[in-house]
Amino acid sequence: MQQVWKWTLLVVLVLGSSGAGVAQTRSVIISGKVTDAETEEPLYGAAVRLVGYGQGAVTQADGTFKIPGVRTGRDYIVEVSFVGYQAQEVSLAATELQDPIRVALEPRVMVQEEVIVRATRATENTPTAYTLISEEEIAEQNLGQDMPYLLNLEPSTVVSSDAGAGVGYTGLRIRGTDPTRINVTINGIPVNDAESQGVFWVNMPDLASSVESIQVQRGVGTSTNGSGAFGASINIQTSTLNAEPYATVDNSVGSFNTRKHTLRVGTGLLKNRWAFDARLSRIKSDGFIDRSFSDLSSWYISGGYHGDKTLIKAYAFSGSEQTYQAWYGVPEWELEAGNRTFNEAGTDYGARATPYENETDNYGQTYYQLIWTQELSSQWHLNNAVHLTQGAGYYEQYKVDDGLADYGIFPVVAGDTIGSSDIIRRLWLDNNFYGWTGSAQYLDKDRLEFTVGGSAYRYDGLHFGEVVWARFAGDSEIRDNYYQNDATKLDMSAYVRALFTPMPGFNLFADLQGRRVDYTFLGYNRQLQNVEQNDQLNFFNPKVGVSYVPAAGQKAYASFSIGSREPSRTDYVDTTPESRPLPETLRNLEAGYELSKSQWTAQANVYYMDYKNQLVLTGAVNDVGAFVRTNIPDSYRAGIELLGGWQSETNNPIRIEGNLTLSRNKIAEYTEYVPTYDPNYTRVDSLVVATSYTNTDIAFSPNIVAGGQASYLVKALDLNVALLGKYVGRQYLDNTQTEAKSLDPYGVLDLRIQYQRALKGWMKSISATLQVNNLLSAEYEANGYTFSENYLYDNGNGGFDQTGVTPYNYYYPQAGRNFLASVSLRF
Repeated sequence: MQQVWKWTLLVVLVLGSSGAGVAQTRSVIISGKVTDAETEEPLYGAAVRLVGYGQGAVTQADGTFKIPGVRTGRDYIVEVSFVGYQAQEVSLAATELQDPIRVALEPRVMVQEEVIVRATRATENTPTAYTLISEEEIAEQNLGQDMPYLLNLEPSTVVSSDAGAGVGYTGLRIRGTDPTRINVTINGIPVNDAESQGVFWVNMPDLASSVESIQVQRGVGTSTNGSGAFGASINIQTSTLNAEPYATVDNSVGSFNTRKHTLRVGTGLLKNRWAFDARLSRIKSDGFIDRSFSDLSSWYISGGYHGDKTLIKAYAFSGSEQTYQAWYGVPEWELEAGNRTFNEAGTDYGARATPYENETDNYGQTYYQLIWTQELSSQWHLNNAVHLTQGAGYYEQYKVDDGLADYGIFPVVAGDTIGSSDIIRRLWLDNNFYGWTGSAQYLDKDRLEFTVGGSAYRYDGLHFGEVVWARFAGDSEIRDNYYQNDATKLDMSAYVRALFTPMPGFNLFADLQGRRVDYTFLGYNRQLQNVEQNDQLNFFNPKVGVSYVPAAGQKAYASFSIGSREPSRTDYVDTTPESRPLPETLRNLEAGYELSKSQWTAQANVYYMDYKNQLVLTGAVNDVGAFVRTNIPDSYRAGIELLGGWQSETNNPIRIEGNLTLSRNKIAEYTEYVPTYDPNYTRVDSLVVATSYTNTDIAFSPNIVAGGQASYLVKALDLNVALLGKYVGRQYLDNTQTEAKSLDPYGVLDLRIQYQRALKGWMKSISATLQVNNLLSAEYEANGYTFSENYLYDNGNGGFDQTGVTPYNYYYPQAGRNFLASVSLRF
C-alpha cells in the first residue's frame, strides 16, 4: 500500500514541476458581482463558469466572485446560473478580462424542474449527511462503466464488478450497507425491486447520459418513496430543460473490447413552452473474467410543457441486457493457482467439460413516468406523478444429469428406466410495478419549508421456470413450466416534513413518515405445503434534527432518525408464518460540521447506526429445511467521515479533494451453523456444527475507506490531468471475523486526462478523455462470498467420523491495468 501512495506523490510532484514551464504565461483574475435584477440584492451561491474551459467559481455572501488563473489573449463566454433565475451568458473580449462584471439575473418565469425531486431531497439546512453530484462531474467519468463506478469516490462507498471491469453486473455498498438496503429513486419514483429490494444497475445501461444530478444521502436521511432507506439513499434527477437545440455524439473504446456509443438530441424550447429530448445507447464488453461478456442497449425519451405556473413532463426510458453469468466468482483454489479470470458458469460446477455458450442472463425493463407540477402561489407547489415499470427476463442454465422428477417429467422407459437427463432450463421473472407519488410544498426561504407527501404502489410478479431442451424429454413439451409462483405487494406511505427557522441561522427539522406493506405470496404452511400466504406490516419512521449557520460558509447539525425495513422475498417464501423473520429497525444518530472558504472546504460527520433485528445469514436451517437469514438482536455501525477540498490560485490551478471514513461495525453475539452431510451428500440436521462468537465485525464493513483525487489544469493545452485514488480496508466475507475468510485491503490508483475545447460555428464543443484504471495494476478482489460444510465418512468400524468444518471461499477479482478512451462532439 505504501508503494501506491509513493507513486501518487511522485506523479503529483511531476505534474506540479511540469507546470513551471508554462508558469510565465500571463494570467488574470476575472471578477464580478451577481445580483437579483428586481431587488438588486446579492445572490449567494450562484454558479459562474467559463464555458468550455472547466474553470469557475461560486459567489460569496455579498454576491462577488473571482476566477483566478485565466489565460490572457483569448475571448471568453462567462455563464452565470442560479436556481430560480434565468441563466445568463456574458461575452468577454480579450481586452476586457480585467474589467469587473456585473450580472443581474432575472427571476425565472417557468416552474423549475428541480421541484420534481425537492420533496425527497435534503436541502442545505437539512441536518443530515449528503453529497450532490452535478451533471459535469458525472460526465467526467461516464465512459461506459455502470453507475456504481461513477459513485466510487463518494464517501464511505465501495464498488465491485462481477465481470471485473465495471460493465455488466456491478454493485455498491455505502457504510457497509448492501444494495438491498439502499433506497434508489429516479425523479422521486422508486427503482428498488419490490421483492428482493435490490437495484440491478445492469438493467439501466448508460442512464448517466440522461442524468442532471445525483444526491447521495448517508444514513436514514429524509423520508423517501419506496422501500425504506436503511443506511443510504440515492436520489437521481434525469435531464432538465435545455433551452437551446443540441445534438451530442459520444463514442468510447477500451480494454476487453469495451465500447460505448451514445447519441443524444434535444429540440430546445419550442414556442417558449415545449421541449423534447432523446437518447440511444449501446454498450458492449467482453469483460475481464472468462466469457463474462455484456451486450447492453438503452433508450430515453422525455417531453414536456413548461408553462408559467405549470410543468407537465413525460419520461420513458428502457434498458435491455444480455450478460454471460459471472456471479459464481472464482474459487479460492483457482485464485491461488493464478487463474484470476476463471469462470465456472456454463460447466454446472465442473460437471460439463465444455462451457455452455448460452449460460446467460437476459432481462429488459421499461420505465414510464408522467409528472405534473403546479405552482399554486409564490410559496405553494403541488407535485403529482404516476408511473409504470415493466420488466421481463430469464437466466438460462445447462444442468448435467438432473432428476427428471424435479421438472415434472415422468421417467423415460427405453429398455432401462431413465430418471435423469441433461437439461437446459430458464428461470423467468415477469413483473409490473405501478403507482402514484405526490406532495405539496410550502416554501418561505426565511422562515419555513413544509412538505406533506405520500405514495401508493402495487407490484405484480410472476416467477416461473421452463425446460427448453432435455436430452431425454419423456412426455414433456418444449417450454413446459415446472413451477410458477405469483406475488403481489402493496406499499403505501405518507409523510410530513418541516424545516423551521425561528431566528436567522437556526433551523429546526422534523420528518414523520408512516408506511404500510401488504405482501401476498406462495410459501410454506405448518404442514410444509406450498400455499398462498400474506403478511401486513406497519412502520413509523420519525426524524428530528437541528442545524445552525453561525456565518456564511459554516454549518453545524445533528439529527436522530429511525428507519424500518421488511424482510425480502426469500426471507418469506422459504419460511412458514412461525419461522418468518421479523422486520429490521435502525436508529441513526448523525452530527457534523461544515466549513467553506474561497479556496478550501472541510467537513466532519460522525454517525452511530444502532440495528435491532438485523437480518444476516448464519447457516441456520428453518422448519422447512431452508437456509435463511436470521435476526441478530444487537449490532451497530459507528464512525467518522472526513471530507475536504482545496484549489490553488495559480496560473495552472491544482485541485485536491478527498474523503476518509474510520468506523467500527460490530455484532454483539453471533452463532454460526454449519450443516453436516453424510457420504451420499444428504444433509444430517441432527449433527449441525454450532459456533458462537461475540463482538465480531459485520461482514463487508471495512473499518477504513478513503477516496480522493488531485487534478492539474494545463490551460495552455486545454488539458485537465487527474489522479484518482481509492483505499478499502479488510472486509470479512461473513460475521465470524475470520481472516482466512476475508478480502485483503487494497488500494487502486487511476489516471484521467481530459481535453475540452469550446468552438464557434456549427460544432459547439469537442472533448476527449483517456482514463487508465488501476494504473499500478494492483491485484485485488472487491467482493466475494463464503460457506462452510462438515462431512461424515465411513471409519471402517461400522460407524462414521466427521472431517471437521471445511470453508469454501469465492472471490471476484478485478481487472489489472486497463483503459477507456472517449471522444464527445456537441453540435
